[in-house]
Amino acid sequence: QLIDEKLVIQEADRLAIAISEREVDMAIKDMQNRNKLNEAQFAEALAEEGLTMPKYREQIKGQMKKVRAIDQEIKSRIQVPREEIDAYYEKHANDFNAEPEVRIQQLRLIIPPESNQGEIDRIQAQAESILAKIKQGEDFTTLVGLYSQDPSASAGGDMGVFKRGELLPAIDEHVFSLQPGEVSPVIRTEVGFHIVKVLGRREPTALNEEDRRAEVKDVLFNQKAEELFKEWIAKLRKKAYIEVNL
Repeated sequence: QLIDEKLVIQEADRLAIAISEREVDMAIKDMQNRNKLNEAQFAEALAEEGLTMPKYREQIKGQMKKVRAIDQEIKSRIQVPREEIDAYYEKHANDFNAEPEVRIQQLRLIIPPESNQGEIDRIQAQAESILAKIKQGEDFTTLVGLYSQDPSASAGGDMGVFKRGELLPAIDEHVFSLQPGEVSPVIRTEVGFHIVKVLGRREPTALNEEDRRAEVKDVLFNQKAEELFKEWIAKLRKKAYIEVNL
């Protein structure tokens, strides 16, 4: 995963995707406002986590580059024609009966490929330490900005809304038993260690056909985005392999 992240940032640089200092300023200002911290307090919070402001700005810029590259190279190219929506809806109409949904915020620490057990244990210990900070009252969004290695970190870790079965099984198992504001334990999956906070829940309600078709469009969009992302990453890996071996 870390290798893939580096490949995405390298591709963003090749595409001349630039994040201005003003954009970084605005992202940091937004983080400060959400956590009700002035500049001095925010710098102090960073220092407590062993980060300097220049290092933190570099992290934010990298996260914003990744998101923008994915938006430009994948999401902006996806189209979901009405005919596809109609066909999918007719085939899966019963799947779109209203069911519980959760909006979640995530902090993820990646387990690098080829990590040995000692390295995995260290990453898990870091995740447990972060969870302890959350339980002691530290702000989840601030800790996402400081530690999370997931692309969603640039949005404060907000992952959006999910139905049961749409998340990784280990995460799915926890989040639907949580109430808004509650935080999961550290969850291990094949893509890292996760700490998940439930931001909101929507209990079953009667959906009209327009709402259902909107959900179908979201499902198809996400499916296409996932497929294109996998293809894109595979091409970046192949390109990097060729360049290394030239």
